[in-house]
Amino acid sequence: MPSGRAARAVATTLGSLLAALVAGPASAASEPPRELVVCADPGNLPFSNEQGEGFENRIATLVARELDASIRYV
Repeated sequence: MPSGRAARAVATTLGSLLAALVAGPASAASEPPRELVVCADPGNLPFSNEQGEGFENRIATLVARELDASIRYV
C-alpha cells in the first residue's frame, strides 16, 4: 500500500492531468488548424505513393490523427 506521501503525489499528478484534459478543448478552439507537412516520393512503394498505399503514408496518417491535424504532402 502506498505511503501518504506517495498517495498525495499520485493524486496531485492525476489532478493536474485531469485539469489539462478538461482545459484542452477550450484552449484548442483558439488555435489555428494543424497541418502535418510530409515529404514523400509519389511513386516509391513500399514506402509511399500518390494513393497513400505505402507504409510511410500510413505512419503519417496515424501521426496526423494523433495530432488532430490534416496532411499536406510535398
